[in-house]
Amino acid sequence: ARRAIGYNELVTDSLMVTVAPNARLSRPYWRHASEHDGWVTVEPDAPIGLPWRPPDVVGHAVFAVNGIPVEITQPLQFRTADKAFGEIRREVLVAPALAVSLTPEMAVIPMAGAHQPRRFRVSVWNNVRGRASGTLRLDLPDGWSATPPEASFSFTRQDQEVTVAFDVTPPRAIPAGAYRVRAVAEWNGQRFTEGYRTIAYPHIETRHLYREAASEVRVFEIRVADGLTVGYIMGGGDDVPQALSQLGVNMRLLGPEDLATGDLSQYDVIVAGIRAYEVRDDLIAHNQRLLEYVKAGGTYIVQYNKYEFNAEQYGPYPAKIRQPHDRVTREDAPVTILDPTNPVFNVPNKITSADFDGWVQERGLYFLGEWDSRYVPLLACNDPGEEPKRGGLVEAHYGKGLYIYTGYAWFRQLPAGLPGAYRLFANLISLPKAHQ
Repeated sequence: ARRAIGYNELVTDSLMVTVAPNARLSRPYWRHASEHDGWVTVEPDAPIGLPWRPPDVVGHAVFAVNGIPVEITQPLQFRTADKAFGEIRREVLVAPALAVSLTPEMAVIPMAGAHQPRRFRVSVWNNVRGRASGTLRLDLPDGWSATPPEASFSFTRQDQEVTVAFDVTPPRAIPAGAYRVRAVAEWNGQRFTEGYRTIAYPHIETRHLYREAASEVRVFEIRVADGLTVGYIMGGGDDVPQALSQLGVNMRLLGPEDLATGDLSQYDVIVAGIRAYEVRDDLIAHNQRLLEYVKAGGTYIVQYNKYEFNAEQYGPYPAKIRQPHDRVTREDAPVTILDPTNPVFNVPNKITSADFDGWVQERGLYFLGEWDSRYVPLLACNDPGEEPKRGGLVEAHYGKGLYIYTGYAWFRQLPAGLPGAYRLFANLISLPKAHQ
């Protein structure tokens, strides 16, 4: 509408905008074809150079001041009030009616007992205003079955969620390989097979990062010692505990009270997560209890730490990480087994060079650069043109027990479902039984 605007006069107008049924979802124009790819693929009409697609709905105001034309554009936004930040404005996002997710995203099934049921959980989030009901099921490889075969869901309002557990049984004579399990929600004649993670902070626009509601299932030959009890000290955050639980290991996350006063002798092995000595003050405070645990016969495995590890002597004997740290960035760098007779490479799984095939992103980082002679290096590898790095996996006998430092990137390989990495890590946590 065309009109004159006086000094300090506010003029408002309104328009009704309806989202088309086939409207494009507000999602990045770039995506990873695989969770473990180091590159992205882009859509054919991608606006290369922009971080995100321009908003789909933009308002334009055209006016003239003293005969000079001026145009103002503003993306469609909604406004909310926050007690801490005041008014917050955000772009309007187009989301699917239902968002579906499936866990675990990566499942590992040992060949022995592969026909046993495995539990998968499907969650459905409702973006429909009002009631919505439908069915939920899993798309499975041929010969696989799920209990229940399908499940119904019913929502009474928007922003509700339902989670359904399915017990999935592979066929008894299943060959080794990679398989795919997908979740499907059906509502109003439509299929929904993906969900999104919301990235929201006060200083940036809210974004939705999408992922297919699918799980990759790896079936391969792997053994782990029977009856293992593992304590895990979570560090900077990794998925290693979930990986271990898929091997049927009895595992417990250790909190401050466990490290301070808990009975550590109940654990066959204790594993420290990545950068634990950077983020766990309680670990630093009670590190001596862990060394006493080793001395009494326990096995303590410490995954990579940053330079904070040099602040004190946290291991049983002196050791240091160089600055800059020793690392191997080539995921396909050849690996040499320095002590082939060591139980680490023989019990319960026989480790060969083939177990280092297919690793993702890197071999490892923050290897030990200097160590006391009582530490024994077990592996060596290096990037092209560099000297062999031997501080990525070292062991030391201390009292009746065993201390291990490892900078190999288990936190990347285990969530990626790499069979060789699983077999070698299974040997590490099985060491107490191997020595017995």
